[in-house]
Amino acid sequence: MPRGLALATCILLLFTTGSAGGAARRPLVPTAIAFWDERNGFATFTRPERCEGKTCNAIGRTTDGGRTWKLSPTGTAWIDPVAVPGGGAWAREQPEYRLDCTPPPLRACRQVEPAVFRSHNGGRTWQLAISKWQKLRVASFPTPSHGWAFSGSRLLRSTDGGRTWHERPTPCDPSWAAYVAFVTPARGWILCARQPDNIRHPQALFTTRDGGSRWTLVMDAGYRHAGQSSPGAICGCGWPGGVSFARGGRGLIWQSGDLTYTTSDGGRTWSDVRFTTTWSVNGLSGAQISARTAYLLVHESVERRWDLRRTDDYGRSWRVVHVWQTR
Repeated sequence: MPRGLALATCILLLFTTGSAGGAARRPLVPTAIAFWDERNGFATFTRPERCEGKTCNAIGRTTDGGRTWKLSPTGTAWIDPVAVPGGGAWAREQPEYRLDCTPPPLRACRQVEPAVFRSHNGGRTWQLAISKWQKLRVASFPTPSHGWAFSGSRLLRSTDGGRTWHERPTPCDPSWAAYVAFVTPARGWILCARQPDNIRHPQALFTTRDGGSRWTLVMDAGYRHAGQSSPGAICGCGWPGGVSFARGGRGLIWQSGDLTYTTSDGGRTWSDVRFTTTWSVNGLSGAQISARTAYLLVHESVERRWDLRRTDDYGRSWRVVHVWQTR
């Protein structure tokens, strides 16, 4: 067997078994998705079990709308993928409580900061992104130069492709993580949440038309006043996982422990994606590509499977594009 073919076969076996000649492990599954357009996207992958080694985590790329994926190992677990128009991409390491300690007698320790990575070639290669902002979480890039991110609860904006970031005003309570989606440098939305109260998780959606200088409330799910929601609001029963919008105001909100929701009027009113449930079928990640087309990554906990689903008819129907079965 030629050496190159043998090496490729070895790598494939490592991804499917986890070790050379070892017991078979369950396959890597996607944790979050991002798409540049209807065909090209990437996702973060990990094993749904305790795992140590170089084959536990990967970045996957697709060029056929999610039907097939090419995986490249990342070593550590990555999360929060963001696609940048033109083939750029961002992702970051999953935060862990790890200490970096100096040797005795000083014995000074600090928590290890999760690394942030970026790509300029569609996710084929990645470079470490250096920033003065701690806990940087890149969230949205509507153009190659204009981007949005968070540093803890601080909302940041970049106008130079992510080389520098500057703080912007936010309408969100700092007690819970927020999520942002922009479709132009000026037009965007931010999903805010507060600490859960019994079975409710107060949330609100704000929009801006001037690049985040002013925010207007468009949907309130018990955020301003407990138990009071605006007409057509989401339930606010779960933990927010993210928000995605396309030009024209059609968008998605996905939640853990709640339904996934879709809107066609800029976020004022929402309807549930019918195949999702509050407990066993949850949306993990979404991408609203256009008014007509969207992707949703779904976890079915009872069946122990992950589905990538797609709609091309404004959310009226969703078809399964790819299934990762771990049962």
